[in-house]
Amino acid sequence: MSPARTLEELEERIRNRLQETDQSLRGIAAETGISPTHLINFKNSKRNLSFPNLHILAQHFGIKYNLKN
Repeated sequence: MSPARTLEELEERIRNRLQETDQSLRGIAAETGISPTHLINFKNSKRNLSFPNLHILAQHFGIKYNLKN
């Protein structure tokens, strides 16, 4: 899969992985340091995450990105 090229595409890919994964959100939270509440709200499109947290999740899921200004 080609790298995500926009912030929206990166967010969509991370949300999809959160939906598809067999790993619990608590497990992801423990491994990434991002609170379960933030993950749940992001997964359900109720809030956005900071870019540093998006980067952490992209690394966690092996999602590549190349964002342009």
